[in-house]
Amino acid sequence: MVRLWIIANVAETFHVLPSVAARDLDDDPERLSLLCISLLRYAEAHGAEERSKSKEDLAPWKGSKIMELVLENKFALHKARLAARRAEENS
Repeated sequence: MVRLWIIANVAETFHVLPSVAARDLDDDPERLSLLCISLLRYAEAHGAEERSKSKEDLAPWKGSKIMELVLENKFALHKARLAARRAEENS
């Protein structure tokens, strides 16, 4: 059942027949389709976060591991920028 779910996701994302998606997954040892799906989902979540104007805008993403990763990365980047600014001011 997991295999079918993965095939369905690849087929839907790349607009191909499930048989094409299945062959792609079987023939690609690097599983590039799955990697690309992950990157596309991250980009989708990042875009939703960037467009959001309130917490309610992100309600559909509640519990999403991808959105959690987006928010963690945003916080880490903000923290790194603040540290760099402080280091520059103290130089």
